[in-house]
Amino acid sequence: MRTYIDLLPEQKKTEISRSKTVRMIVAQEFGLAFPVFLLVVILFSVQLILKIQNESLEAIYNEEQSQGGYQELRRFEEKFKEINSKIDLVSKIQQNHLDWSGALVKLSQLTPDGITVTGLITKEYRIFLVGKAKARDDLLDFEQTLNDSDCFTEVNMPLSNLVSKSDVDFQFDFKVKEACILSQ
Repeated sequence: MRTYIDLLPEQKKTEISRSKTVRMIVAQEFGLAFPVFLLVVILFSVQLILKIQNESLEAIYNEEQSQGGYQELRRFEEKFKEINSKIDLVSKIQQNHLDWSGALVKLSQLTPDGITVTGLITKEYRIFLVGKAKARDDLLDFEQTLNDSDCFTEVNMPLSNLVSKSDVDFQFDFKVKEACILSQ
């Protein structure tokens, strides 16, 4: 057991006691303030990181939005090209379309009463006719009328058509001029 002798004056004791208390309070405050300061620094860092990520996500979103517009424009351009190519195809078909109605009306007008057409075949610019004539003279007149026509040329009538004088079965072919059948 030890004994302590207290030789310090009372005022000095209170001063020492106060200084120990102040040091202990400061140490405790520092012990509490440091973790709080560390927490604030961590929170500030997290906020800064989140802000940077948010800005980058907004930039990516804006870029995707603008690219979405470009993709939509590309899709429209492809549709326009496809439609234009179809229109060009239809235009070419219409340009080269053979309009047989005018030539057939002309043929109908040139056909005399004694001639009956029983078959008609068209291929490119040629017409192949099959029919029956009441008389051979009617058939010869029909051939001459076709040769004199401004729409028909190269009338080919085989001699076998001229064997009978009446009720003549005939067949012949002739060429139609392009101007008479091309659609305008």
